[in-house]
Amino acid sequence: VIHVARNSTDVAVSYFRFSKHAFIFETVPDFHIFLERFLAGKVLASSWFDHIRGWYAYRVDYNILFLTYEEMKK
Repeated sequence: VIHVARNSTDVAVSYFRFSKHAFIFETVPDFHIFLERFLAGKVLASSWFDHIRGWYAYRVDYNILFLTYEEMKK
């Protein structure tokens, strides 16, 4: 399994911008409010940090190659 993780800042900014155009997301007019919710895991997809930690914890057990986008660019 290859897991490519994005930088948390990139994820938060992309999520905020995308949420303005997708009807399934709650519209949050201020990025600072959105960022507080994102960091607390109170967004539609739950916590980005829990997602990364969950995959990373099993990287050896399931032979998961864990990369970041920045590592791939190098």
